[in-house]
Amino acid sequence: MIESLFGFLLLLTTFLGFGPLGAHARKTECTYDIIINGVAIEGDNTECFKSPGNGLPALVSGSEADPIVVWDPDAPCGGEHGSYIHYAGMGSMKNFEPMTAGAGDVVHTYRAAVFGKGLPLAEETTGCVQFDTTSVGPLKCQKSWKVARFGSSCPKKPTEEEL
Repeated sequence: MIESLFGFLLLLTTFLGFGPLGAHARKTECTYDIIINGVAIEGDNTECFKSPGNGLPALVSGSEADPIVVWDPDAPCGGEHGSYIHYAGMGSMKNFEPMTAGAGDVVHTYRAAVFGKGLPLAEETTGCVQFDTTSVGPLKCQKSWKVARFGSSCPKKPTEEEL
């Protein structure tokens, strides 16, 4: 009930141009948002989040017609195309599997995209899957961000002097 109310209020404030999503929703051509800590991320791979012990929760918000997948290609899932799938669904406002960066590298780069030829996995698939994004058609509006494992730090951003 509370999650439904939160989702409704978030979508309402976005539609009206208020709140954390208002400005972002008007700037982008994407039909979905990844919402972490209550804010829609840019998804340009510059953002990094520290995972709490039980994983970093997030939401997918988008058109119910859009086939969206959220995956972690850095998870040690075996095989050339092994990825941990956190969300596979048709948009809407849904939570997805918390992000832990629990094995392998200490910082993982997570990805999300709309799949132009339809959902390449069964809806609500989660866990380790052989997932080759090159064979499933065009990816639209791909986003990426980083998550640091619990007890670890995000990479330091270079200062202007270091660039």
